[in-house]
Amino acid sequence: VDPSLTGKLVPGTPVFVSAREAGIPGPPIAAIRIAAEQLPTTVVLSDANTMIEGRNLSSVDEVQLVARVAFGGTAVPASGDLLGESTHRKGAPADVSVVINKVSP
Repeated sequence: VDPSLTGKLVPGTPVFVSAREAGIPGPPIAAIRIAAEQLPTTVVLSDANTMIEGRNLSSVDEVQLVARVAFGGTAVPASGDLLGESTHRKGAPADVSVVINKVSP
């Protein structure tokens, strides 16, 4: 979390870390839910976190990774949520850093 936003974190607030095929709208391919007090942390998204039967992370070449502090408590993005994004391409090193550094409009 960017230091300028750490004061906005509230313990117990869900944080959704998700991956979707880059440039493709709709539900994520894989996601995991953690709590704000666990940040910073390392999460692992894999085919085990698949959300849509028949689609998995290993089947796409590039994913958009999003970490979102969901003040509304749900997976539906809302104004005021805190966001961080990054992309990852198949074949690149597995470790990707995502810094939560924006406030959703």
